[in-house]
Amino acid sequence: MSADSWFTSPEHGDPMPIKLYESGYDVWLGNNRGTYHSMKHTTHSHEHDPELYWNWSFAEMGTYDLPAMFKHIKYTA
Repeated sequence: MSADSWFTSPEHGDPMPIKLYESGYDVWLGNNRGTYHSMKHTTHSHEHDPELYWNWSFAEMGTYDLPAMFKHIKYTA
C-alpha cells in the first residue's frame, strides 16, 4: 500500500495523518514494495529487469521491510 492512500480528495476534510501531526504526534507513513514510490530500486529496474524487480513476497515484506521501517523510525525519532 502507498502512503498516498491516506490523502483522499479535499471534500473528505483533513486526512488523519494531518490531524495527528497537528495534534503533536509523530506521523510516519510507509510505502510498500510495488507502489509508485518504490520504483527507484537501488539495484533492479521495473522496466529493464522486471523478473528481478518483482521477485518478492508479502512474507518478505513482513520479515524484512516492516522491521527495517520500525528500526529507521526508532533511531531517527
